[in-house]
Amino acid sequence: MRTTRVAESNSAVSIISKILVVAFVLFCAIYATEAAKIFADLSSALLRNMKWFILLSVTAICFFLIYIMCSRYGLIKLGKDTDKPEYSYFAWISMLFSCAMGVGLVFWGVAEPMNHYASNPFTKGFTDEA
Repeated sequence: MRTTRVAESNSAVSIISKILVVAFVLFCAIYATEAAKIFADLSSALLRNMKWFILLSVTAICFFLIYIMCSRYGLIKLGKDTDKPEYSYFAWISMLFSCAMGVGLVFWGVAEPMNHYASNPFTKGFTDEA
């Protein structure tokens, strides 16, 4: 007979998290204009002061992951030594390609028409002619 273990949860952490989320949502719902101003100021301050750090962090993480992949640590098997992969390399790469295409289509399906609407080379942007 197969038994399942239920993960233990810390009720204090769960309750505090739920209270904070509800308080945040209520603040944003009740004080929508103030929340929008706070988020706009925070976003512009972070982008103005931390853009270099974000770019450097993403680049460093990518290089670190490439190093891990190419080093001896990239050969460490997750799971038991006798386990076989659930998917072949071809299926795995196909799934990653499909996910990337889906994300690109969802993003650019909205972003490209908006970009043409905002900066049309033939007419003024943000007009009906654009």
